[in-house]
Amino acid sequence: MTTRGVLVRKGDAPSGRGLPTYRRIAREIQDLIDSGRLRSGDTICSERDLARAHGVSLMTARHALEDLQDAGLVTRKPGVGTFVATPR
Repeated sequence: MTTRGVLVRKGDAPSGRGLPTYRRIAREIQDLIDSGRLRSGDTICSERDLARAHGVSLMTARHALEDLQDAGLVTRKPGVGTFVATPR
């Protein structure tokens, strides 16, 4: 497990033109998980850092992480961080 969040930057995965911005960000993170660059237990950067890296609002970054949580790809612990979930 990493001690610092992995900063997912704009352009880390193929373009998702036509998708809402939050879905495009979520897809980039999912692609990093699927490719093995992010592994179970790895920390994902904070909502604020994710928003800054993509030039979006905090709400958009939060929505992307919520989308990944709903899909079971990440777990979120308030006050602690967002982590790649253990595969089901």
